[in-house]
Amino acid sequence: MEAQYAQLVVDMNSAASRLPNRIHPAVPDGTPTVVRMHGAQPEYDFSPLDHLQLNEVGPGLVSAGPGLGADGGLTRLACPGCGEDA
Repeated sequence: MEAQYAQLVVDMNSAASRLPNRIHPAVPDGTPTVVRMHGAQPEYDFSPLDHLQLNEVGPGLVSAGPGLGADGGLTRLACPGCGEDA
């Protein structure tokens, strides 16, 4: 049974690798463009750093997953023992 499963996984991955990975025709070429924004955009009394700059300040502190809130703000640190809220 495990051998059949292993072969099925190989076959599935082989078939998936032949599928085209095309972008939607509406995706613009070149410079990123804001298509729409949701909700009120936050206002800060400082200049926020982007994810690359944050990584330079504290490598490993930025969560690339569920730690990013709906407004794009950093809501959780990825370091163990730092707590849930930033």
